[in-house]
Amino acid sequence: MNPDQLAAQLGSSVLDAGRGPCLVKRGWLGELHINLGCEQIWQLLGLRRPPADGIVLMDAETTGLGSAAGVFIFLVGVARYQHGRLHYSQYLMLDPAWEPSLLAALAGELATVHTLVTFNGKAFDWPLLEARYVLCRMQHPGEPAQHLDLLHLARRLWRDMVPRCALTTLEAAVLGRPRSWDIPNHEVPKMYFAFLRRRDPHLLQPVLEHNRHDLWALAQLLGLLTHRLQSGASSHPEEMLALALLHLDRGSPARAVELAERSFRLSAGWLRTRAAYALARCYKRLGRWQQAVEPLQVLAQSNSPRAAWAAVELAKIFEHRLHRYREALHWVEQARRLRGQTSLGGQAISSTALRQRELRLRQKLARRMAEAGSNN
Repeated sequence: MNPDQLAAQLGSSVLDAGRGPCLVKRGWLGELHINLGCEQIWQLLGLRRPPADGIVLMDAETTGLGSAAGVFIFLVGVARYQHGRLHYSQYLMLDPAWEPSLLAALAGELATVHTLVTFNGKAFDWPLLEARYVLCRMQHPGEPAQHLDLLHLARRLWRDMVPRCALTTLEAAVLGRPRSWDIPNHEVPKMYFAFLRRRDPHLLQPVLEHNRHDLWALAQLLGLLTHRLQSGASSHPEEMLALALLHLDRGSPARAVELAERSFRLSAGWLRTRAAYALARCYKRLGRWQQAVEPLQVLAQSNSPRAAWAAVELAKIFEHRLHRYREALHWVEQARRLRGQTSLGGQAISSTALRQRELRLRQKLARRMAEAGSNN
């Protein structure tokens, strides 16, 4: 079956840039209600706000999971937001001998990309694509100005809620849309190799559908992430805590503190200990010293590797902020005890510093007692 017949069977068109034929299938994936124009969202994502037409979603299908010379990218789907809808283009390699045609077509598509959105694209898709251009001795279109890999954010937000952060797993567990009808990821290369042997276009239909659904799931995941970041709406303490830590790391303790408080009140066990650490950090950043005492006490009385750190922080707060020297002295003693019983989580606590703090506190207590005696 020649390329034109294959294109007719698959509802696509043939693109030939003098390097062999490549099939291109275009269409619409549906309407999306995603606010990508909010400057604050992109700041939380650690990026600059891109132009509306410069955001491109990309998903690639390959013949294997490695990075060896024999691993090809045979299908690349890209999608752009246009007037609230998602328009896709799929570039299909009909034969490994015609790989330069797919790469040439893709170079034109990627030339205007400002912000690339992928799932595991930084570690796999993009490096493999760069390698294929090198092996074909072709000019690579160049790194986009910004690359947002949703796998990294997904791990931060949902790794405690799902068994693994695969796109299909997140689609079922987080988006609530299990993909029961789809072919498994490991079947995709097998179906492409079967197509190369038999030239049967029906073998490619489920592969193209799988790729389109990956793009749609990627868009839905981006929409959910932006909504969560903007609203903080969540009913899961694990997700609340992850959102709080993300806001805290992005320099927004005021937004982080409410989420950390909710997670702290609703959680138990190891999760409450982690929430206590996040909440204490929020209160310290905001200068809310009295409120920081409770989560720090929970942390200091736990089996956390940060227990000794929390005891030292309590000693500092009681000495310098609340001027309650007896309680500060108590937490210095607790820090000395915890220092020998717990890992310090990479934060060294000097015995000399503890001793100096103890001597200073005893001197302050003595002065306070002497002043009280003289006043009487």
